[in-house]
Amino acid sequence: MALKNAGWFLLLAVILAYPIFLQNFDSEVYSFGAPTIIQNINAPALYIGLTATGYVVGIVVFSLFGGYLFDRVSPKIAIILGLGIFSIFSALSGYSTGALELVIFRILDGVGVSIFQVCSASYLGEALPITRGRLLSVSVLLGGLGLFAGPFIVAPFTGNISLPFTIAGMLGLLGIVLFIIFLPRKFKSEVKLETHKYSLSSLKHRNVLLGSLSIIPFGLALFAEVSYVPLYFQKVLTFSSFQATLAVSAFGIAPFVFAIPVGILSDKIGRKPFILLAAAFQVIAGFLLFVIHPPFILAFVLNAMYGFGWGIYFMNMVAIVLDSVPDSVAGLSIGMLYTTFNIGAAFGGPAMGSLIGISWPIAGALSIGIVSIVTFVIALPMKEGLGLAKKQMKEVEEVEEIPA
Repeated sequence: MALKNAGWFLLLAVILAYPIFLQNFDSEVYSFGAPTIIQNINAPALYIGLTATGYVVGIVVFSLFGGYLFDRVSPKIAIILGLGIFSIFSALSGYSTGALELVIFRILDGVGVSIFQVCSASYLGEALPITRGRLLSVSVLLGGLGLFAGPFIVAPFTGNISLPFTIAGMLGLLGIVLFIIFLPRKFKSEVKLETHKYSLSSLKHRNVLLGSLSIIPFGLALFAEVSYVPLYFQKVLTFSSFQATLAVSAFGIAPFVFAIPVGILSDKIGRKPFILLAAAFQVIAGFLLFVIHPPFILAFVLNAMYGFGWGIYFMNMVAIVLDSVPDSVAGLSIGMLYTTFNIGAAFGGPAMGSLIGISWPIAGALSIGIVSIVTFVIALPMKEGLGLAKKQMKEVEEVEEIPA
């Protein structure tokens, strides 16, 4: 693929971002459908958090493996492998007949996600370094679409909850077909491995270390929010089914609207301002959403704010890390980022679940609001790395990529 072929490059960017749509679609389908599944298999409500934790455990264990496959084997093979695992166990999640079975299916779903999300993000960020903010914004845009669409797919089928998961599995199979047909056989990192030293010392860069630390509380707060906000809207705020669906879907609206403008700006002025802005939004939304028991309109706005924080923080954190390391360890650096993110995420559901027995305001303030302050503080000492991105761009121009 010639980089100057803008149409082909845009198509490739959308296809590369498609797995993020799948991941978020599946996550939102499960988040909104979990109460029904748990009820159908006669498991306690605690399993909402436990299955979410199982999902992220699968991601934690295999994220570095996905990064290794990206750097040393083949991005194409890795993404197709991840999509295959995801398709099978996302679909099976809707057919679970017992609590243990459901936990196992969600763990294996997470394994598939761990592989393709690392490779997809790394590929988008490395394909054209000087515009990585814009390219990564495509993943947030499609990811936001998945978050928005998920609840509306689940809502009509609460009586047949297996159907939305079947749809997720079929969409995963579609992704496999798209990647087989369109993903280039060669990627620049595969060429650069011949001349670039595969040095783990690059992972000691300030931004890699601080980013990997800052994203731990970010992951904890995020999964605390998404694991229990559907239940909170339905049972505590007593929204109607339609209102709850709309308020949950608001999480995906803000990143869908703002991702590309923010991506363009981050390529010009840097990533750090948007990382801090996103974390600040999550602090505000996390406190207000659970402490003041907002009416429907305000709950919609606050959940949209939290969704903005998710999308803008994540895409800029990935970008600033890739700005800071050579392309020979791009996959491993993003694998490290996803690993620590999901270590935090593994504790989000159980932390929120254990605290709601005290009160929802205390649970939200501690698990989401205060934890998001920690995310903000750790990110403060990070440095911009756009200079290396410009250097990487010169190297990209020397490499011809060949379409499959």
